[in-house]
Amino acid sequence: MRTYTLIGMLVLAMPVTAQQTSQQLTGHILSAESHSSRKSVQRYTEIQVGNLVYACSGMHKQIQAGKDYPVTIETDKHGAANTLTVTVGEKSYTYRIMETREVKSD
Repeated sequence: MRTYTLIGMLVLAMPVTAQQTSQQLTGHILSAESHSSRKSVQRYTEIQVGNLVYACSGMHKQIQAGKDYPVTIETDKHGAANTLTVTVGEKSYTYRIMETREVKSD
């Protein structure tokens, strides 16, 4: 009976929000661009991690194209990538992933 009680307590102690996972990787900043129209300015950043390119909304002046940075990719419970966080020194910048594509091999 004690064993079952202990197991039950451990299961209840597990966090309910453990649906997201993250991976620490290295990302290469391919581009950081802004496009303006009469009504708005849209900013995009493309980050390559392995053989995937993530198109993200937003742009940060501290993140420079052509450089490598440590990145963390947050995924949902189904494994789909939601956000990508780039770390520069002690600061982190989070991007919302809009699109993912494979690197074209020539």
